Amino acid sequence: MIQSMEIMLNDIKVLAFDVFGTVVDWRSSVIAEGEQLAKAKGLQSDWPAFADAWRSIYRPYMDRVSAGKLPWTKLDDLHRQMLEETLLRFGVHILSEDEKQHFNRVWHRLKPLPWDCILSAENVRHYKPDAEVYLLVPQLFDLAPDQVMMVAAHEHDLQSAQKYGLHTAFIHRPLERGAGKAAPVPATDRYDFVATDMLELAKQLGV
Repeated sequence: MIQSMEIMLNDIKVLAFDVFGTVVDWRSSVIAEGEQLAKAKGLQSDWPAFADAWRSIYRPYMDRVSAGKLPWTKLDDLHRQMLEETLLRFGVHILSEDEKQHFNRVWHRLKPLPWDCILSAENVRHYKPDAEVYLLVPQLFDLAPDQVMMVAAHEHDLQSAQKYGLHTAFIHRPLERGAGKAAPVPATDRYDFVATDMLELAKQLGV
């Protein structure tokens, strides 16, 4: 462990969870809505591949904003640009504007867990890995960074959180991107907690 377990648990006041890649099943949700759309429109497409392709350009588009190559753009609007690129790539040309708008908002319809508070990078007009995103929670709740623990399924996310002074917990999601595509579980000493799922993390936290 990075520091004494008892001291750390007494100090941590808030758990901040990454959402898309950690606590919702974005892939199955996008595939299911794509299949519904295909049935209604008579489309033939590889929807698992479509979902993966749409998601794969998420980070590059946000990096363009962070690098100043694009002006600040709401995530819904970035998703729409990504959708247009992906539709073109898969040869889908018959969707109406209303159908595109509805499909684009599939990211609003992912099945959620109950939350105390839902925050967004849009609150600070920055995207990860900018410091403003990671410091949003401690600043909002008037806490020191080391009183907050970031929980995520992606090591790059947790490494950025560590850089800005937050505690970290890794959650393994072996099926996030489909079978056989999972990264290995990191060494247990790399983060404050390393767990195979949410229940194991809760057990480690003594919840």
